[in-house]
Amino acid sequence: MAEFLYNGPWVAERHTVIEALLADKPDAVHPVTRQVTEVALGFSATDTFRAIYRLRELAHGITAAMASVDLLCVPSIPKFITRTEVENDPIGPNAQLGTYTNFVNLLDFCALTVPVTQREDGRPGSVTLIGPSGGDSTIAAQGAFLQGKAQPPLGATSWPFPAPISSDSNPYRDELAVVVVGAHMSGLSLNRELTGFGARFLRETTTVPQYKLFKLAGSPPARPGLVRDAEGSAIAVEVWALPSQSVGKLLQGIPPPLGIGSIFLEDDSTAHGFLCEAVAVKDAEDITHFGGWRAYLASLSSSLQPDKDHFDATT
Repeated sequence: MAEFLYNGPWVAERHTVIEALLADKPDAVHPVTRQVTEVALGFSATDTFRAIYRLRELAHGITAAMASVDLLCVPSIPKFITRTEVENDPIGPNAQLGTYTNFVNLLDFCALTVPVTQREDGRPGSVTLIGPSGGDSTIAAQGAFLQGKAQPPLGATSWPFPAPISSDSNPYRDELAVVVVGAHMSGLSLNRELTGFGARFLRETTTVPQYKLFKLAGSPPARPGLVRDAEGSAIAVEVWALPSQSVGKLLQGIPPPLGIGSIFLEDDSTAHGFLCEAVAVKDAEDITHFGGWRAYLASLSSSLQPDKDHFDATT
């Protein structure tokens, strides 16, 4: 794709913008810019159509592959480029920097670069999230959540990552706050359903200490059931903001015995969220003592690890 952008007919699009300036005052244009854009003069209409056909061929395969994923997470750059390298070759290193992203604009995708945890060598870390056309809200929500979890310093400074602005912890006028307690939580198997509807992460919190959590029977993915009970405990949950126009789509995909009801949160607020019919948890495993679905899943992972003391003793 870099070949299309820097050495193909698409350069002509840039050329149209500064064509008059190049003709009247060529020295007013930076030599590198002039070098890149004047490549356009060497292409014919035949070259242009040939490139269009090739792009459509590539787009067909890439779009089919993208249909099976929610988004791509790629390194922002393949390597760090020095200023000396750019001074010696202004075009080659720039094309190389876009190794994982040059195709985004040509295929009408959307992308967002997100600062993340510092690399082991002390250099700044970042990833780029790539989604289909119209997927801006999904990658924006995932990007904000990812950066909030990593909390890297700001830019090349030592300034700490700022606390979220309080207004962003509440839904906007055209959104509905939705409480999720299980597989719809960030990073888990069904979270893509929320992000696919354009939902954005608001905050982590807990319920008031009047709920019980059960592991429901049934085929994967494993699901919890949240039931209000005066003898219960506080359960860890997440609150997401769902666009109002997507509420109906979310409801259509909720299987019994789950449903949507009011959930009371530890800050005395109330929001709609996933609840379970009491009849469905009669014979289900009570996992309330874990305090949340993530903690329960973590306990399963730890139970699969070998007992180190026992292992050492027997070897």
